[in-house]
Parts: sequence; C-alpha cells; structure tokens
Amino acid sequence: MKRAVIYTRVSTDEQANYGFSLRHQLNHILNYCRLNKIEVIRHFEDDHSAKTFDRPEYQKLEQYIKANKKEIDYLIFTKWDRFSRNTEGALSKLRLYKNIGVSLIAIDQTVDLNIPENKFMLNFYLTNSEVENEKISIRTKEGSRRARVEGCWTGPAPYGYTNVRVEEKSTLAPNANAPFVIKIFEMLATGLYTTEYIRRKLSRDGFKLKKQAVLNLVKNLTYTGKILVKPYLKDEAEIVKGLHPALISEDLFNRVQDILTPRNRLRGKPKIQHDEFPLRGHLQCRICGGNLTGSASTSRNKDKHYYYHCQKGCKERFKAVDANSDFERLLRHLDFNNEIADLYKLTIKDIFSERKGNKEVQIAKLLEEINDKTKLLENVQDRYYADKIDEDEYRNAKHRYQCIIREKQAEVEELKNQDSDTLKHFNYCISFLSNIAKYYRESDIQVKSKMIGSIFSEKLTYSENKYRTTDANKFFLLFDTVKADLGIDKSKKADISVGLSTKAPEAGLEPATL
Repeated sequence: MKRAVIYTRVSTDEQANYGFSLRHQLNHILNYCRLNKIEVIRHFEDDHSAKTFDRPEYQKLEQYIKANKKEIDYLIFTKWDRFSRNTEGALSKLRLYKNIGVSLIAIDQTVDLNIPENKFMLNFYLTNSEVENEKISIRTKEGSRRARVEGCWTGPAPYGYTNVRVEEKSTLAPNANAPFVIKIFEMLATGLYTTEYIRRKLSRDGFKLKKQAVLNLVKNLTYTGKILVKPYLKDEAEIVKGLHPALISEDLFNRVQDILTPRNRLRGKPKIQHDEFPLRGHLQCRICGGNLTGSASTSRNKDKHYYYHCQKGCKERFKAVDANSDFERLLRHLDFNNEIADLYKLTIKDIFSERKGNKEVQIAKLLEEINDKTKLLENVQDRYYADKIDEDEYRNAKHRYQCIIREKQAEVEELKNQDSDTLKHFNYCISFLSNIAKYYRESDIQVKSKMIGSIFSEKLTYSENKYRTTDANKFFLLFDTVKADLGIDKSKKADISVGLSTKAPEAGLEPATL
C-alpha cells in the first residue's frame, strides 16, 4: 500500500472572506485516500498565506518528509493554490520532491507530471493562483490607502494606542501606555536627555520597549493625530488628519524632531555621568590647566570616598563632597533675593508701561490700514459688479488687498499676545533665578551639568574652598555688581560664602579671576 503525507491550508483572510474550511479539505483528502487505498501517515495543517513557503507547519512538513523519504510516496493536497501561490517557488519545491522520490498530488487539479505536455497545465494552475494572489494584494493596498486617506488606521496599533472601530471605521484609542509616550516626548523636548536615558528611567515604572523601538516611536507622526499616507502608483504621499485622538501637539513633535536631527546631535561617544561628580567636565587643574576627572577609592573598612583629580598626573586632588558642597554655597550667593527680584519686577513694569503706549499706537495704525484696504477692496468689488473692470483685474486686486489685510491682522494679533508671553517667561525666570541653588540641588546629573555650563562659560578651578574662573555669564556678573552697589551683599571680598575668589590665580592660569 502506498503511503502519503497530507497538507491542508487556509489563510485567516480566506477563512473570513471566502469560507474555506480546513475540515472540508481534510475530509475530501481522506475520502480520496480511502478510495485509492493510500495510507495517511501524517497530517500537517497551516493557517498562513501561500505567498512564500515561510510557513510554520509547511516547514515542519518538509523536514518530516526529508527525514522519512523512504517511507513516503505522496504529498497530497486539494488544489495547487493550497500548496503555493508563487510559481517560481512551487517549481523549485517540485524539483526537490522529485529528487527524493515523493510525488505531489492536487486531487481537484490532477496533473500527471510524467507526461511533459502536462506541465503547461501545471503552469496554468500555479500562475492562476499567483495572479489571484497579486490581485488580492492590489485590492488590499488600494483599500488600505483609501481608508487612510479618510483618516482610518489600517495597521497594527502603535505603542500607546489600541485598535478599535468607531462607527464601523477602524481607528485608534489611547491605552494605559499612552502616558509613557507623552512623557518620552516631553523629556526629549527639554534637550537634556537621550532616548536611552529616558528608556531606562521609565523602565522602572513598567515601560517595556527596546532601544530601536523607542527611536521609531519618537519619529512616528501618528501621535500628533495625523496619518502618513504613503505614495502609491501615481498618487503622491500625503499627511491627513486621523480619526484618532492626538497624544501630543504638533509643536512638541516638531521640537523633538529638531533635537533629533543629525546637526544637533552631540558628536563622539557620550560621557558616563555619575551623581557624585556633577562638576566633572567643568573643572580644570590649577597646576597644568588640564581637565579634572573623578574617581572613587575604597578604604580599609570598605567605605567609598570620591575625589576630583587631574588626568595628566599632577598632584591636584581634592574631595568631591567638599567641592560639591562649596559649589552649592556659591550658587546660593547667586540666588536673587527679594530686593533684587522686586527691583527687576519694577524695572520690567516700567518697560511694559512704556511699551504699552507704543503698542497701542502701533495697533491703532494697523487697524487704520486694515480699514483703508477693506474699503479699497469693497470699491474694487463695486467696480467689477458695475462692469467697469474685467475679471482678471478684479481677481488681481482682490488677491493683493486680501493678502495685505491678512498680514496686518496677523501683526495686530502678534502685538496683542506679545506681552503676555513675555511676562509668562519673565515670571518663570525670576522664580528660577531666585532659587538657583534649590533647582540645582533637586535636579539630576544631566540638568546640573547644563546649569553649570550656562552660568560659567569657561572652566573653574578650585582651591582653599573657593572657585576661580576665567569667565562667567555676563548676566551673573552684572547681577553680582548690582547686589554690591545696592549694599545687599555685605560679605567680605574673598569670604567662602561668596565663593568666587578675587585673588590672582595659581601658576598656570593667566586670565583674571572674579
């Protein structure tokens, strides 16, 4: 008695759309084998597309036949499209099975391959299946593109969303992971963190995405409520408003893209920063002028002690805890106190009062220009309706006056909103400058480094509990002068509470110090 392996296949789409049944295929093949006295020794069942042979059960089937080729005479299925919808791939497999002595039988499309002319019929069956598969693919692509143009979502949901249907249209709804997405964009927009740092930080709260997945996430326009429709044939790519809600604003998305562009990326390998060394990268050796680094040493009782020291072998070395503490004292000296804050507020108030008068004059002038152009536009319309000018003259004049009116209206709105935005930023700055030391103390290591670089444009040297620098932010120098002139700071010139020493630098540093 001949022996056979039988194979049934149906894709999910075929099952849903056309009613193909695995059970029907199986019963049909078993009846054929019973009538032809063929023993079935193994059955493999697949639910994947036949576009390729990269199907889990088919792979097992092929391995089984190769391992037991002496015991198998046939591989049986119902039709050739159950075996494959790829002509080239199917012919390759036919040669494989012929070489190991196994014949393929499609019981509903029988072809005796021992007769050369029958290969024309085989090619017809295989090609017909491949053509049908391509037609299905084209219909799927066209349908998907039409749906996307209408704002529907047709693929797997991006992280932070779930696939849903609203009024029979496929779209997205935010899920429990949406807050992670928002947090990632907000942290990246500050320019202070890398995607990898954010990923590791959020992983403590349950965020689970790999590095490349996060990089793909932050470039996904879908989170702004928009959908990118890819080009297809003669149709160009376009961006449409989706039916799904946005998780972030377009402004936030664009700010993140600006930060991620190559021209804004830091070159070279990023330095590993440790909380014990916030000043690393901002200190230089007072002996040779080289950069100081930080390292730890372990005492006999296994306690760790942290030190800043020269990278070039100089004897410059001091405890990190003392240097860090003295730097915070220096920042407390730079804090705005109430007198300074009130002085700046009064100054800004005077400036705004003066600007308010000028702004009102500018707005009145712009409104007058808008009114004049509106009258001219109405006059042009009247002349056109009275047949005193032709259509081209009317269109040109209308376009010109409407553009001028829109420009002037935009200038009016900008002037109206200008002061409110400025005041908002000013109040934030006053709050920050009044609590520099507090913000520094509560920030993470990356923000601390940014703050140090913003205040001191050049490297610092540290000696005898005091800091020296070749240069500092001109704003803070001016602020320090104002405090002294007003008699607000009564500290002695080189007192530790002041921090920035006015003594000449040690050997090796020529520029003047503060």
